[in-house]
Amino acid sequence: MALSFSATVAIEAPDSSLKHSSAGEDDILVVGVSEAGAVQWVTRIGGAGDEEVKDLIASKNGIHLAVRTDEPLTVAGRTVAPRAPRSGDALDYPHITALVRLSGAGQPLAVEALPNEPREVVMGALESGDLIMAASFTGKDELFGHAEVRRVSPHGEVHWTQHIPAIEVHKVFAWQERLVLSVRANARLGLWTLDPATGGVIHKYEIEKPLGTGDLGTIAGAVSDSKGELVGFGETGDDVMVDGHRIARPSYAIQPFALRAGGNQAVQFIEGPVLTARVVGVGLVRTRPAAVLDVIHTGVDPHLHRGVYVGLLGAAGVELVPVFQQRFRNDDWEHAPAETVLGNPLSAYAAVIAGDSAAVLGRCEPNAKTTCLTRIELRPAR
Repeated sequence: MALSFSATVAIEAPDSSLKHSSAGEDDILVVGVSEAGAVQWVTRIGGAGDEEVKDLIASKNGIHLAVRTDEPLTVAGRTVAPRAPRSGDALDYPHITALVRLSGAGQPLAVEALPNEPREVVMGALESGDLIMAASFTGKDELFGHAEVRRVSPHGEVHWTQHIPAIEVHKVFAWQERLVLSVRANARLGLWTLDPATGGVIHKYEIEKPLGTGDLGTIAGAVSDSKGELVGFGETGDDVMVDGHRIARPSYAIQPFALRAGGNQAVQFIEGPVLTARVVGVGLVRTRPAAVLDVIHTGVDPHLHRGVYVGLLGAAGVELVPVFQQRFRNDDWEHAPAETVLGNPLSAYAAVIAGDSAAVLGRCEPNAKTTCLTRIELRPAR
């Protein structure tokens, strides 16, 4: 995992206690953790400026991080630096996004500055070890911006680059030489499949935003189910259009949903429970597509409580399995005791699902100012 921090941060694990201090403003800690929760290694990345980790991907060829900084950054003896500010432009704050490569044991190996100051960078790794990088830009003369997607070898050789106008890329999913982008394009939201050999677009599975509505939302993750179809999970706060049909959403909820994509570009929109939640991780629990949900407000269901849940996709829709529920007396959210169902995260920032377990990163109990990484066993009934 990678964490941004300032001043001093303490890492408490079952076998150790470590403290690290930042060199300037915000720095980055990359931490390797075993399945048992032991800290295996810690690597600090940062200089005099403000470093922010945009994405992290681990593959058989090591660990890659996309790091944004506004000052020179030195890794493994090499320094990359932003350009000088434009003379007379008080609003020009130059920065760079750098690709940092570490070994599987956390040793810094290389750093490379990405061109053209991208606004966002997300990454995925193919089974071959090649890296897929998607950078989103907003130019001065662009209404919706554009994205550049490239396939890069572990040693930095660029196999291809695709320039895609009028979209922003939220996530990259790459497994078994299959490449999927979660994109937002004007009033559309969806999953695009690309040919990993050329970068050409194969299919677009999309939902649309009706005229006069608000934010369409995001698709936070996608997996391939037992039928080989794509299943994405996301959340939306407004009505959506699917194959020309409008699906109304409750005005008070940011509702999770699943999106099943068939081979003929057909899209099935599967509504989740009526509540306000963020999707923070997507994967397979056994063979069932699943998402980790950070539930902020439970809507009108008296049986649900704020906390962390797993949403499992089944024949009846998205089934909620509680991980941690906060049950409070008299609406006293700050001082009343909470009930632990499994694990102890109060909320979730990010999560990874693998097999019968999930790793959840979030605020933890009893000290809400502490971030914890919790491994949770997931054993749903078949």
